[in-house]
Amino acid sequence: MDKHYAPFRLAACAAVVVAATSLTACSSSAKSAAKSAASSAVSAAKSAASSAVSQASSAASGASSAVDEAAIKLVYTKFFDPKTPLVVKPAMLQDGTAFVQAIKQQGSTAYAKGSSVSVSNVTLLSPNRASVTFSIIFGGKPVVANQGGWAVKEDGIWKVSGETFCGLVSLSGTTPPACMTAKATTLPS
Repeated sequence: MDKHYAPFRLAACAAVVVAATSLTACSSSAKSAAKSAASSAVSAAKSAASSAVSQASSAASGASSAVDEAAIKLVYTKFFDPKTPLVVKPAMLQDGTAFVQAIKQQGSTAYAKGSSVSVSNVTLLSPNRASVTFSIIFGGKPVVANQGGWAVKEDGIWKVSGETFCGLVSLSGTTPPACMTAKATTLPS
């Protein structure tokens, strides 16, 4: 953390030296040189500060990305986990209240009761949307490998996208009414 403040300290020291030099200069050429040095020091300080802010922002973004990716993996894993109570699952799905009936129907099948999901990749595409690569595991073996899907951030919480859920449910030959609504299946930008 201390290294992030080094550019600020260097700029502050340079500004103090320039200020002291300009105060002790008596001739007009010395004053002109001091002004030029002060201007250079201010420019250097601004550049150092901008660089430090950029580095800190980049580090924070990296940490945020890791947190978002972990949250997405967790929501996918929990949503498709047969041990997760059905009453909790709508909160893990985009516009989940529209899918309550479909979640109950799908959750009661032998397939759903014996399957799980393994997430192999998450790519953040925007602050509210991510692509997800996952596999559905049944009987300890992948039955749908490297499936593409989406995660969306709804009210500040990462959720399985309605589009992904609808795509999986349609593999069983049924399409829940909620899959026909834009609100439940539209991906944010």
